[in-house]
Amino acid sequence: INGEVAYPGVYRYAENETIEDLIIQAGGPTEAASLAKVDVARRVIDPNSTEAEDQIAQNFSFKLNPDFTISDQPNFTLMPFDEVYVRRSPNYNEQQNVTIEGEVQFEGNYALSNKGQRLSEVIQQAGGLTARAYPEGTKLLRVMTAEERDQMEIVLRTAQRNSGNDSIDVKKLLTNATYPVGIELEKALQYPGTDDDPILREGDRIIVPRYDGTVKINGEVLYPNTVYYKKGENTEA
Repeated sequence: INGEVAYPGVYRYAENETIEDLIIQAGGPTEAASLAKVDVARRVIDPNSTEAEDQIAQNFSFKLNPDFTISDQPNFTLMPFDEVYVRRSPNYNEQQNVTIEGEVQFEGNYALSNKGQRLSEVIQQAGGLTARAYPEGTKLLRVMTAEERDQMEIVLRTAQRNSGNDSIDVKKLLTNATYPVGIELEKALQYPGTDDDPILREGDRIIVPRYDGTVKINGEVLYPNTVYYKKGENTEA
């Protein structure tokens, strides 16, 4: 038995065993299980066959009652080597959370209510921006998916080989790896639901900074410093 049961695996065959019996033996369905579609694959056995045929298995599909019995074929029993698949419900979703920090009324974690929830909606859920918020400096940090991590690992290992630097710990670099997503919060709030208002996903972190009116000067200058911003003033000033 495979899929959404507590203990998937191979179980010893018992005569007149039903799908219900096997599901209970496997610890019962998980909360993600679908009772609307449970499939059984059965070997094709024909000892009198004289030539090979295209069919390699018989497939049965059932809808189960809440007690895991089959309403339309109550007498269906399992055979040796049958494989049962308890499918995942297409409407089962675990909560997906994003975090918003900084200059909003209510910081914290927020659960996405739908797959297309956008940045502007979460800002509204958080009570909107404070009077001291600096929307232009807002950052959106996104956690890499497994596929993105695999691609990044290939890039890092290639760079490691090309540089000859074996001291680079690729796995450590990929721990909780995130990357910035380019956003313009003011446009997202002004034009909600458009391409300027990005769709969020699990693990996103939104950081809304406070406006402090300063500019930081670093690098090849005599006195690295932080100075107050003056509109219209160039870098030489």
